[in-house]
Amino acid sequence: MQCLKMDRAECIPVSMPITLADQKTFLGFADPTSWMQLVVPPKQEGGIFGFAEFVQAFALLVLIYTLSDVRYRFRVETAPIHLFRATFWLVGFIGVGTLVSDIWFSQQYSIPPLLANRALWQALFGLLFLALIMMWLWFAFLNPPIFGTRNALKYARSLYQYLLQGTESDLPIVADELGRSAMSIIEHAGRLPPQANGAHQIKPGAASIAHDLLLLIGNRKFCRHMVASAPRTGIAFFQAISDLKKYQLPIGQFASNISTEALIRVQTHKLLGMNQAL
Repeated sequence: MQCLKMDRAECIPVSMPITLADQKTFLGFADPTSWMQLVVPPKQEGGIFGFAEFVQAFALLVLIYTLSDVRYRFRVETAPIHLFRATFWLVGFIGVGTLVSDIWFSQQYSIPPLLANRALWQALFGLLFLALIMMWLWFAFLNPPIFGTRNALKYARSLYQYLLQGTESDLPIVADELGRSAMSIIEHAGRLPPQANGAHQIKPGAASIAHDLLLLIGNRKFCRHMVASAPRTGIAFFQAISDLKKYQLPIGQFASNISTEALIRVQTHKLLGMNQAL
């Protein structure tokens, strides 16, 4: 606070920004009310994680996701949390924060003394971005999600999308990933479809979704790729049915197509061997 003198009898207090060096009293201790006053931050060159570094890191993240394998895309898409939504809002917050902080400190606008450290701001935004990267790595590599109550609908939608596209290079990978969720799908699946109980469900549960998944994986083309590239997935489903003793599940079409494709593959190999021998 400064005093603007009008005459000898009175003065008008005027609030003006002060520098960091003016925050101490005559006793040498910090003024308890100094945190309420505005200070002009000193010129700080360089930085830890500014807007330029954020743009480069985010562009690299987008490039890695674009070039990533279908396996890791499927894992990220079926994560039990809204990973894409969280990424959108977190990236927006970090981008705006780094941009505003760079402008604020470069122009040396007034700021409370507790917030006048540019390195701490950049460290905070860098830590948030690192947490975002770690979250992606957790679901893509360290702890891939499997079918469960928290991601049942997302898992079914993602699997249906890949089956609907029917890309020859994607289906073997998706079939292999499905094997990790075989036990969970059989465990959640019910014998009857949700309409059989006569109750209208606003949002389908994990049991009804697992029931529909068993019908969905009976696709003939999907079974052919499963037999050719991911036979352990079919074995995992039949083993789960045997372990849990759920023999009344709607698995007939899946079992029939798997058996048919396996026999066709065996016969094809025999014919190829005979032709080579001749």
